[in-house]
Amino acid sequence: MSTQAPKTDCTHLKLQCLNRIINRHYDSHLAESGMKSSQFALLSHIVALEPVRPSDLAHRLHLDNSTITRTLHTLRQRDWVRMVAGHDARSRHIEITDLGRSRLRRARRHWQHAQRSLAAQMNASEMLQLHALLDRFTQTLDAETVS
Repeated sequence: MSTQAPKTDCTHLKLQCLNRIINRHYDSHLAESGMKSSQFALLSHIVALEPVRPSDLAHRLHLDNSTITRTLHTLRQRDWVRMVAGHDARSRHIEITDLGRSRLRRARRHWQHAQRSLAAQMNASEMLQLHALLDRFTQTLDAETVS
């Protein structure tokens, strides 16, 4: 009896499997910094966009508001980010704290190592093709969900 799973042409399943493998790869490299890849991505985007509203960050990362809220709660508990008043009494913005910047700097070394390690698995042309394909699919599929 074969222990191999049956071959499938389901794009969703293939992408989910790849996503889990990629997350494990980055998480294993980032573990030494005490940060997960999802936290690293969120902090990196906050730095690039700050001050940023949680809903704008969710939109930028193609996440739902509940996921952003949950992850931000963890980052706030660790004092890596803080919520500050926005332009009016109802709006709030996210800013990274000094401790968050320090942790992000430390984690960046591990992230860069994960990037290099992953890039070593493919040649440069394949990596560029993969990135272009992912960017195109993201734009196309995101446009479909908006309309």
